[in-house]
Amino acid sequence: MLIGQVVLYIVTALPFVINMAYTTATQYVPPASKSRYRLAAEYLSLTATGSFGTYLFNAVSYRKLFDFYSHIFFDSYRFMYIH
Repeated sequence: MLIGQVVLYIVTALPFVINMAYTTATQYVPPASKSRYRLAAEYLSLTATGSFGTYLFNAVSYRKLFDFYSHIFFDSYRFMYIH
C-alpha cells in the first residue's frame, strides 16, 4: 500500500513540478510579448497545479483509500470484540 501511495503522490505532484520548471524557464519573457491565450493558459495551469490542485488530488485519493480500507479494518475489529 505504501508503494501505491508513493506512486500516486508522484503522479499527482508531477504536473506541479513541470509547471514550476516551465514558469522558471519563462520568467524573463515579458508578458507583453505573450499572447492573451498563452497568458490565460499559464494562469489556469498555475491555479490547477498550485496548492489547490495538489491538495485536492491528494486529499481525494487518500480519502478514497482510507474509506475502502477502514471499512475492512473496522469490520474485523468489531467481529473480534463482539464475538
